[in-house]
Amino acid sequence: MINVNTWGWPQWLMLGLTIMSALIVTAKHGQPQKPYNMNSWFISSIISYWILIAGGFFS
Repeated sequence: MINVNTWGWPQWLMLGLTIMSALIVTAKHGQPQKPYNMNSWFISSIISYWILIAGGFFS
């Protein structure tokens, strides 16, 4: 499990950037531009976090 008590600034920055990204993509979701697709953002975020967790970034 993820223990936030041991997090430093890189982990908090990563979480903050992810939340900002989610808010921007959610606001733009459904617009005609291709890059603003909430589903593809969500899948890519899950894959990115899975790699970071497996590599020990949040440990």
